[in-house]
Amino acid sequence: MPINDARDADMGDETGNNSHPISTHRPRIVVSLYDQLHRYALSNPFAPAIMPCTGLPINYQELFEFVTTIMTQLREAGIGARDRIAIVFPNGPEMATAVTTIASLSVCVPLNPDLAEEDWKRYFEQLKIDALIWQAGPNTTARQAASSLGLRLIALEPDENRPGLFSLHIEKAGSASQDGIPGLFD
Repeated sequence: MPINDARDADMGDETGNNSHPISTHRPRIVVSLYDQLHRYALSNPFAPAIMPCTGLPINYQELFEFVTTIMTQLREAGIGARDRIAIVFPNGPEMATAVTTIASLSVCVPLNPDLAEEDWKRYFEQLKIDALIWQAGPNTTARQAASSLGLRLIALEPDENRPGLFSLHIEKAGSASQDGIPGLFD
């Protein structure tokens, strides 16, 4: 009877006999969402991972490559594993991809975009949020509250040609933007 993990090694066979050799092969332990995503990308790269209502599904290989690219961009901007990132975006494929991406890098805190104006600051403070990812466009109450607290601001802009994918624009304090959103750059 092969032994699959350390728990089996101490149990022996049905009679309690521990005389069989312990296998040196141990199953790989997944330590993060990113590791699990990588395993799926390697074992079944073309299986659908995110299926938008319109457009092509995003397969595991595409999702893994996308998550890796966005994680690199966020790391270069100083976002790390201990940061708490709030995501305020409507439900949909971009939200699914954003949560997968942020949870692969740091602490992901998805929040309801329909919260009342007076709730944002309280939530951000109670949850000890370090940065906000919000839907690019007009200023939102979530963005305004995050800005007033000095949080990092990251605008998420959906890819019009590929539902589920997006680009991030990380705000630089005190700079002006060409698209009318203060402080954004590509």
